[in-house]
Amino acid sequence: MLKFAILYGVLGAGTPAANLDTYVKAVNEAQSLKATYSVTRIGGTSREFSIELSKPNLIKLDSPTSTVVADGTTITTFDKGANTYFKKPQNDKELAALFAEDEVSLFAAFFDNKIFKDVKSVSGGNKTRKGMSLEVVNGEFKSGKKANFYLDSAGLARQMEFIYTDSSRALLDTKEFVVSGDAKPSGDFAFKAPEGSRELTAEEMASDKWYHDFDEALEVAKKTNRLVLVDFMADWCGPCKMMAAEAFTTPEFKAYSKDFVFCKINSDFSQIDEKFGVTALPTVVFLKADGTEFHKFVGYGGVKQVLGEVEKAKSLGK
Repeated sequence: MLKFAILYGVLGAGTPAANLDTYVKAVNEAQSLKATYSVTRIGGTSREFSIELSKPNLIKLDSPTSTVVADGTTITTFDKGANTYFKKPQNDKELAALFAEDEVSLFAAFFDNKIFKDVKSVSGGNKTRKGMSLEVVNGEFKSGKKANFYLDSAGLARQMEFIYTDSSRALLDTKEFVVSGDAKPSGDFAFKAPEGSRELTAEEMASDKWYHDFDEALEVAKKTNRLVLVDFMADWCGPCKMMAAEAFTTPEFKAYSKDFVFCKINSDFSQIDEKFGVTALPTVVFLKADGTEFHKFVGYGGVKQVLGEVEKAKSLGK
């Protein structure tokens, strides 16, 4: 997952650009907001998102891997890959934390009008994008990261382009971006459990969390100072299903969650599989939080084999 923490005041001291103030004003004074957008790392794949916000504290965020709903009293997170969900009490801190996730941070100004208070930015003139003339605001950040904001005549950010220190780029591109002076009914933000889904217990939330997005798993590993276990599998793979049912469900394996972030990739022998030399299933790859591979095993030889390989990886990853 891309890290867009630049929107949270990590810049050096500076004067906020008036046009960014215009953007903040446009979204912060609104009573509701709705947007659909994509995030694409240039040269990579695109991920689609949608978000709905309403004052004073209502959120609905849909991503390729999850749906998050804040109804004013409870935050519910639904994991699409696992068909499970969990709930936690909603408060100001938990609400703000939802916008710490990278691709959502642009919309934090809806609730926080101080978000750009330390931004150093300059005008980049006007450019034609998306069939319209957009005002460009160039931001430069303390980390060396830069971002270009493309604002329409109403002050809304139609695109954001991030330039990283390794010269890679990512583009956030809005398909729809609408603000309104009318708040949405709270009932529009009620969570409805999908058919066949299951609510996780507190114990399962702590020990049985599997991520289904590779970049997200790496980001979580960085934040929590853990290693990453990636299970390359497929729905048609019998040994994969056996390993998941017999080994991954054991208390011994779940206990390793304190050392590893678990990630499951439904393999189609694509670029990510090629990157780690995956030619047979199941393949389990162990990575440092920076994505460096340091151990792997291929095939399923029983519960003891899996636990032994995980213990070996834990030792090697220290």
